[in-house]
Amino acid sequence: MPPLIKTVLIVFIVMGCVILPFYLWNLIDRKSYEDFLLKGVSPLSRESRNEILRQRGAER
Repeated sequence: MPPLIKTVLIVFIVMGCVILPFYLWNLIDRKSYEDFLLKGVSPLSRESRNEILRQRGAER
């Protein structure tokens, strides 16, 4: 197998191993996943946190 294709394949496998568990967690137990995001401190999760809080405020 050519080295470039092998490298790209390895990168996709690693990315899939990192992203897939969180995606499945979101599908299986959304409330638990949202609670996890609410406690996160990264800038990316902060945007998600604000969106979740905005949605929860609209539900009340």
